[in-house]
Amino acid sequence: MRKISILLFAAAMALLAASCVKEQPSGTDGNFTLTVNISSEKPAPLEVKTYLGATVENNKRKVYWSNGDAIRVNGVASNALAGLADDSASASFTFASAPGLAPYNILYPAGIYENATHVALPAVQTYKSGTFADGMFPMAGYSVDGSNISVHHLCAVLKVNILRKSGSGADEHDLVSATFRGLASEQVSGIFDIDYQNATLTATSTNDADKKVKVARALTTSTSTPATYYLVVPARTYSSGIAIDVQDKGGDLMTLSKAGSVTFEAGKLYDMQEVPFERTGDAPATLTITTAQELIAFATAYNAGTLGGDDLVVALGNDIVFDAAASSDFNTTGGIGASGALFNGLFDGAGYSINGLAATVPVFARVGKNGTVKNLTMGSTSSLSYSADISDDTCLGAIVGYSKGNIADCTNNAPVSCSSANRTDGVIYLGGVVGRQNETGVISGCTNNAAVSCSTATGTKDVYIGGIVGSVERPAAANTANIQNCINKGAVKSGVDSNEPAQTYPLHIAGVVGWIHSTSSSAKMTVTGLTNTGNVTKTNNSAAGANIPVFVAGIVAGIHGAEITTASGQVAFTASQVEDCTIQNGDYNNATGYDKSAQTGGFVGVARGNSTEISFSNNCYVKHVSVICRRSIAGGFAATAQGASFDGCNVLGSSVQGTLAQCRLGGGIVGYSRGNITVKDCTVTLTKNPTYSLYGNATTSVDCSMGGIIGSASGTNSIEDCKIWVKRLYIGTAKTKKYGWVVGDIAEGSTTTIKDCGIGGTYGNNADTETITTENYASYLVSASSTAAPTLEGTNYCWNGGGLLPKSVETTITDYATDHTWTGGGTNYYSIITLDDVTITASSSAGQGESGTADTSKNGVYNAQWRFYQARGGGITVSVPDGHSLLSATFTYGVSNTGVLIAPDGSTQVSSGTNCSLSGTSAFFGLGNTGTATNGQCRITKIVVDYE
Repeated sequence: MRKISILLFAAAMALLAASCVKEQPSGTDGNFTLTVNISSEKPAPLEVKTYLGATVENNKRKVYWSNGDAIRVNGVASNALAGLADDSASASFTFASAPGLAPYNILYPAGIYENATHVALPAVQTYKSGTFADGMFPMAGYSVDGSNISVHHLCAVLKVNILRKSGSGADEHDLVSATFRGLASEQVSGIFDIDYQNATLTATSTNDADKKVKVARALTTSTSTPATYYLVVPARTYSSGIAIDVQDKGGDLMTLSKAGSVTFEAGKLYDMQEVPFERTGDAPATLTITTAQELIAFATAYNAGTLGGDDLVVALGNDIVFDAAASSDFNTTGGIGASGALFNGLFDGAGYSINGLAATVPVFARVGKNGTVKNLTMGSTSSLSYSADISDDTCLGAIVGYSKGNIADCTNNAPVSCSSANRTDGVIYLGGVVGRQNETGVISGCTNNAAVSCSTATGTKDVYIGGIVGSVERPAAANTANIQNCINKGAVKSGVDSNEPAQTYPLHIAGVVGWIHSTSSSAKMTVTGLTNTGNVTKTNNSAAGANIPVFVAGIVAGIHGAEITTASGQVAFTASQVEDCTIQNGDYNNATGYDKSAQTGGFVGVARGNSTEISFSNNCYVKHVSVICRRSIAGGFAATAQGASFDGCNVLGSSVQGTLAQCRLGGGIVGYSRGNITVKDCTVTLTKNPTYSLYGNATTSVDCSMGGIIGSASGTNSIEDCKIWVKRLYIGTAKTKKYGWVVGDIAEGSTTTIKDCGIGGTYGNNADTETITTENYASYLVSASSTAAPTLEGTNYCWNGGGLLPKSVETTITDYATDHTWTGGGTNYYSIITLDDVTITASSSAGQGESGTADTSKNGVYNAQWRFYQARGGGITVSVPDGHSLLSATFTYGVSNTGVLIAPDGSTQVSSGTNCSLSGTSAFFGLGNTGTATNGQCRITKIVVDYE
């Protein structure tokens, strides 16, 4: 929480300064003709009711009547003025019925009249740019005989000027309201007694609702030009002082106050000094919700338009629990469909969660550009499951469907799925937190921990799926939509596990966001702080799709224009990572065009800009990730790129493999370059798959191109100061096998410059194996079969991994027992094996003994093998110290009673000799069996652990 400070109103306002001038009323003869004069600091726009004149006379500015104005005389409303000339200080009001006999009590505006002795001032005043709003500046007059009628002001005007703070701690939120109150709780709105002869108001109410007056309007702040509110307040002395509460979209409040007696004179405008917004506290909740029924009632009331506007503050007061009956009554906030209502208030979850909600729509269907949803958690016992037929654009997320506002610090633990069996029309936007962020607003600080899945089988329009959000779009130059500082840990999936039908629609699926679109004319969109650790999977098709593109990636599936064939605008990615997961595309599509094929990228699927408008830098990396492509194009960082730069974008301990079928173009950084890309200062270590770290496959009629940086390069490309180490590069079937540790193939007429790059590793093809050495490295920079030759500059060299390569430890139990004087015969228990930095520990529910202790009731009994028993509970823990990270473990073991090891996920069976991928500093392998036995045994004979 930011530091709370108090700004004294005396320092913020020239409140009682000589800049304010009292109005000078005057009268003219005529039948109910009124002359009004008032001074003001600055002009307001013309053609408003009682608008301020443009000419300054003696430091005063006149008030003129406008068409539409109406008054009351003795309680009788006049007709509205019409046909009035500009700058009319006098106006003749007509009446449908006579106002009675003199004397006359005159009141403006007509709408505040309650009865002969009372008027009503609104608690919420209408906003008008540059002045007080229509009908907000009340006047009253008295005439004995109807001649020389003049009216006098009842109120003063306070002009509030707020700047955006610059520098450290600046609050970027726009404003939503300004509220005036007296520190002695004076009445400032509601019903007042009125004295027409003296033009004065007398308070009649002590209700809290009448102690404030507010202007609610979303205003964009600036460091140079103030956002301005005009507040009309009763002219009087405020005995203990006054305060103004300025609220922003994020629910922050800045209170400006002046203690001591303050007097406002009728007709004066008090111009407040410009003040940068600085938070002094939280905006108070308009409504606090504590039950599921109250949440349903809130949504119903908001959708009906009976709650407040932009400055509405709604907060949860505790965790909300739904049962089946409440779930069936659930009503989303905001309307479904493009014409539905938009939520434009502030909803603060206050860290509480919504539990047990089984919904078919998000908590908020639509959030407007002035709306904020923050600090809300969806509990794991909730779910969003959509299965209805789809005939229009559909936006689905656990918390928000469609958003133009700010979604901040929200967490989703509830599974989100769309399983519509029939889609006749409409785009699908599916996200763990938000379905679609469009035009404005930011998604920030959000986390998804749950599965996000889509198995819709029909339709031809795009489907966008992301662990956090389906898409983030800036279709116009002035748009500000963005996503920053979000984490996805949940599995993201498209399709079903078996009998997946042919792909009929373009698909974008990624760990964080499905698609980013920023127009070429927009200011650069900076995306920072995104992290994905969840598996992203497109399941296998049972038949090939007809030239339908599928983009699968760790962070964002696609960055391009409104069509896949068009370039996007300026997008800059910084400080974003993909770690410890699998990115897998199972599409069968055989098409070769990038806009018609399956593509898989560790970080991004397709990044298409003009020139180098898309950039990845400042700690963007992929680490311990398996990129698996069934068809077409794969890249450790990007499948396809155009007009993009990659600066310091490392791909470490990962693999790019077409082990499912044909991966025709594959690269450690980029699978396919369409031109105008630069790769600089990137390190690539492809080591995750010990057999095929960089693997390609095609057919006897199709070429296959694999490269440590770029698989296939077209156009103009530059690669500089990069290091590449591939544990094993392999190409299976292909017409021509084009492999290079920097670039696989350079297209005819294209130029690729390679400067100061180091390479290392092993090339293997069938029975042939060759290792990169200082003698042969130059032959492997680019494939000997490349269509065009590279341009070589600087000093390219052989690289040995520079300490970035993973370590591997292994032992047979026989060797370890000999070296550590283990004795067996089924009587001695040994709890720990240590291999360099790796510790392997035997544990059981019966407790863990010391090394050498005879106890056959525990795991870890030694009898020529290290034995583990299902019936004894526990298992095996593999760990490394802090500063290291596990990559994989392989246990070779014999079995009894169908014994088997269970992987750290708690369900996957790990057969003997199977490499199991790991992450973090510790992993636990449980004990199970493949049959019905209850005491399966694993008798380990060999252990191999890879770590960094």
